[in-house]
Amino acid sequence: MVISRDVAALSKLLNQQGNGKTNSTPSADKSVSKFNNYLSELIGNKDNISLDSSAMTTLSKDQLILFTKALQIQMNARLYNTVFNNSLESNALASKVMQDYGARISHHRSDTSKNNQQTPKNNLSGHDPHINQIVDQAAQKFDVDADLIRSVIKTESNFNASATSPRGAMGLMQLMPETARELGVQNAYDPRENVMGGTRYLKMLLTRYDGQVDLALAAYNWGMGNVEKKPDKLPAETIGYIEKVNSYYKSAKA
Repeated sequence: MVISRDVAALSKLLNQQGNGKTNSTPSADKSVSKFNNYLSELIGNKDNISLDSSAMTTLSKDQLILFTKALQIQMNARLYNTVFNNSLESNALASKVMQDYGARISHHRSDTSKNNQQTPKNNLSGHDPHINQIVDQAAQKFDVDADLIRSVIKTESNFNASATSPRGAMGLMQLMPETARELGVQNAYDPRENVMGGTRYLKMLLTRYDGQVDLALAAYNWGMGNVEKKPDKLPAETIGYIEKVNSYYKSAKA
């Protein structure tokens, strides 16, 4: 496929809108849909594209606007499917999810600043040397930052190996009974079993979300199913959890 032919075909397609308005109308939407299909075909044959600037067609302002609109739809779809692994279908929802999440994080940070809440002090070192050793071993085994593991432990249990939450979460990394069973943890109050199991789970989440720590932490706190089904409805508790872990982590790196 040669790019000059593609531009000629594209120009012909866009000329259908040459005398029309660029606002969203059934006709415009139909043309955008046609162009989406055309662009997908063009991208699919990108290895056969060669540039021939002498044969390229000059597009009008209206044609460029339509071109940009269709291209944005394609880019949004590809970005959304990459981030959410095709778990949802609506590009409009994707935009809403990202905007809502960003707005809520910003709002939470603003409230934190207004309340003069300070970043938690670095209390991640100086705990039981045995626990620190286990954390270092888990970090090496599962390739997870040791300070991130300690930040999660600090937030979850404050390094209390016998901690039990009202919901039944257990031990240093507050593993729920079902999660502990799935991870092969027989005694969630045993520091080694708990940290190894919790770090393994954290690594699974980091891998699933392409290393995006905030998403992994959201899933660790609220549950992977909840995050993927309702990514635009993160509860305040989960947003606060993400902020707290990040605060400890940044403090540890300072």
